[in-house]
Amino acid sequence: EVQEVVDVVTTAKLITEVVIAASESVTTASAIIPTAEPQVPTTTLTAALARVVAAPSRRKK
Repeated sequence: EVQEVVDVVTTAKLITEVVIAASESVTTASAIIPTAEPQVPTTTLTAALARVVAAPSRRKK
């Protein structure tokens, strides 16, 4: 009976350690993902907008 209690407590401690380690990994991965997002330069957006504005419009008769 005492050995069963020791086994349960040991297993609970191991599970707790695994959950903490997995939680730290997820937190680290979450912190890395936003920094990896591509950044679109403002000049690219401005150049694209200038092309749209400068495009000639056609009138239908």
